[in-house]
Amino acid sequence: MAFLSGDQIASLAPSAMSKMSGDQIEQLAPSVMSRLSAGQVRSLRPSAVAMLSPEQVVGLATKAVSGLRPSQVAEMAPEALAEFSPAQIKALRASAVAALTKEQLAELTPAQLKMLDE
Repeated sequence: MAFLSGDQIASLAPSAMSKMSGDQIEQLAPSVMSRLSAGQVRSLRPSAVAMLSPEQVVGLATKAVSGLRPSQVAEMAPEALAEFSPAQIKALRASAVAALTKEQLAELTPAQLKMLDE
């Protein structure tokens, strides 16, 4: 999958994204992550979201972060979630915020935690 461009990834239907394995997601360049839509992110398997690296998380567009489902957020590595910008944290839906684990919350900065309250 590393050979796919941002335009190619952006053109994939959400149903195609749901078939991607964690290994395939892991191979996506961080620069490609910015091209994912909220619908594409929503379609990813929780096990695939668990494979996102901190560098990939940084690349996600804020709007795409709003597509994360609670089951996906619960699977994210605390180190990857800690890389969310305050704006990305604010974009999480309330149901996704409710799925955050103690380990994930412990990795968040005061600025990120403040965004959870807004």
